[in-house]
Amino acid sequence: MWVTLTYDTKRCLYGEAWENIGTEFNGFMSYLRRNFGKISSCRVFEAFENGHPHIHCILIFKEHTFSVFRDSKNQFRIREKQVIAQGWHSNVGVKAMSSIGGGLSYLKKYLLIELLYIHSETSVSFRREYYTTNEYLFDMNVEYLQGGVQVETEAGRFRPFAAFTIGATYFNPKDNNYEGSWEFSFTAGGGVKYYFTNNLGVKAQWRFLIPVYLTNASIFCNNGYCGITVRGGTYLLQYDLTAGLIVSF
Repeated sequence: MWVTLTYDTKRCLYGEAWENIGTEFNGFMSYLRRNFGKISSCRVFEAFENGHPHIHCILIFKEHTFSVFRDSKNQFRIREKQVIAQGWHSNVGVKAMSSIGGGLSYLKKYLLIELLYIHSETSVSFRREYYTTNEYLFDMNVEYLQGGVQVETEAGRFRPFAAFTIGATYFNPKDNNYEGSWEFSFTAGGGVKYYFTNNLGVKAQWRFLIPVYLTNASIFCNNGYCGITVRGGTYLLQYDLTAGLIVSF
């Protein structure tokens, strides 16, 4: 089901509307679950030209089915729309969906693309088993080149977010006796943003940096079925904590 929730401009100014809409959407979802059972959702917040927010969301009802009809524009509608609309304070638009692909293609434009480059300088030491002393070996640069997405989980001035990227890590020893090595890697993390205005804010973020060493791979077939297995692990788990200024256009 594709649902659009608008915000009546007579209720409050747009700044207060953005502050409240996240909590109000949670209340709307609680109302639906009380009436229709388990529901999965995917939603985005968007602003009209006047600054007021509205919500587009895909709802998947796992314990309820609805009566569907075609309207004058040949679009699929839900007969139980009024029951759904009672859970929201302003105008509600409801459409039936034959698949979620079209809705997701619309929502994906709200994913924030993240390109990441991290350079760090470190050193490598060797410690023998059962010994407490470390033997210095060489200095090394570590470089992460990543691409991925960032998703804000709430609207308003205060916005938690999650981020995930994949890419490669280059280990570059500063010693001619050792060669550099590229390894597959990914990062995962999250944080919070606070917007002073629509275009200016600050953020704080934490992130795990995880290079993966692939150890072996195999292909097998049996009774007409085939599969591929890849094994690997990590011996180096890093993390970073960052804070910065947000300027949007």
